[in-house]
Amino acid sequence: MDIELNVTLILLASTGLAIYLISILFIHEFLKRRNDKTPGIFNILLNANKYARKYRYVSRGEHRKSGALSYMLPFSLILFIASIILLLVINILVK
Repeated sequence: MDIELNVTLILLASTGLAIYLISILFIHEFLKRRNDKTPGIFNILLNANKYARKYRYVSRGEHRKSGALSYMLPFSLILFIASIILLLVINILVK
């Protein structure tokens, strides 16, 4: 039971991290198509919150609503952090 729970939480954490990184890549491509002054991907990874707000602002200007990536970014980050915390709590406090 413990091994299956650990594997499930590790899979959830890795899924959250993968969705986060893919969302950052799509935000980079979206901003790059609309602005020549978009920095490199590593700068966007370091300042993800700033560029997520910029993405939200640009997509609202085009479509009158926020893009889907502005919802996926915090969801994936919460999924990653919550699964890591649960994994640590279960393995440290329970065992």
